[in-house]
Amino acid sequence: MKKRIYVVNAFADSIFSGNTAGVVILDEFLDEKTMRSIAAELRYSETAFVKKLDKKRFKTRYFTPNEEVDMCGHATLAVFFALKDFGTIDKGEYINITKSGELSVVISEDEVFAELPEARTVRELSMQEIKELSDIMRISSDDILSKPRIISSGLDDIQLLVSSKDVLLSIDNDNDRLSDFSKKLGVVGLHAFCIEGKEVNARNFAPLYAIDEEPATGTSNGGLFHYMVEYLEYKKDRVSVFQGESMNRRSKIVVLKKDSKTYVGGSVKLLARGELSSEIQ
Repeated sequence: MKKRIYVVNAFADSIFSGNTAGVVILDEFLDEKTMRSIAAELRYSETAFVKKLDKKRFKTRYFTPNEEVDMCGHATLAVFFALKDFGTIDKGEYINITKSGELSVVISEDEVFAELPEARTVRELSMQEIKELSDIMRISSDDILSKPRIISSGLDDIQLLVSSKDVLLSIDNDNDRLSDFSKKLGVVGLHAFCIEGKEVNARNFAPLYAIDEEPATGTSNGGLFHYMVEYLEYKKDRVSVFQGESMNRRSKIVVLKKDSKTYVGGSVKLLARGELSSEIQ
């Protein structure tokens, strides 16, 4: 079988919006060095490599331009959209086996929703860490509402609630310092968000993994949802988060709770499809 490659916009109502992921459909995984090289060459925040196990089960590995990660929300949406476009699957429910566990994926006519690992709070940041973080993000500590917390929803991120959308858009972080800070705390990066009226907006930064900023993130918004429910008395079982405005790629990410499971998803659009070179073995 030829190695199929897709470029897909996830959390996107139209092409050139949302977050772009590379997808490579394989009979068997390539060696790790080659997969890393493909991800580095494509330069998307994540490229996913997937192989079919049986009619309902698939195994996926995810690579940033410089590291493998356990799970990626937007790339998962891209994977199952690509599998449907290729004719491997149809509408319905499937199992995605990742390094974060076996997770369900639900595909409808024009949306994909992926189950996230159960979210949990790892810990609160200390007052000294909050002070350092506000300095790194170049915002006033007075604009940080509630305590920042490290929350895991497939990946560990710092969840940072700020006072307004103006503050959110004003963030001008020091990437080198944020990378060092992320490494020290053992997190992928930082997810900053604000709540104004009924609208939730977010920005995501992961320079430790060669991602200065992402226009749409699945796992991080799962962590955001957990933060809202646990610490902000949010009572609904669904939230829509808008992300990417600072990058001119406004995205809509839907997080919902169903049957005690948390799903993240939305619309997905095809940008390109093709084949990898026959020189890649």
